Amino acid sequence: MIIWEGNAAEFYFNVPGSNQLQKFRMVHLPKEPDPEKLLKALDLFATIMPKGSSRDSVVVVNRTRYI
Repeated sequence: MIIWEGNAAEFYFNVPGSNQLQKFRMVHLPKEPDPEKLLKALDLFATIMPKGSSRDSVVVVNRTRYI
């Protein structure tokens, strides 16, 4: 039985000194999130990332949980 459906957005960052992308995930977004609003949220989040970090990509993920 499906008990929850929703969307999440995953933001990937390049961080100096790391050879792996860092991931930040937002969950419980509206069914069709506005891409412009997601990018604005990402830009705001980027202000607290380590200096020299850069945005790599943004992915909207459909999620469904089953029981």
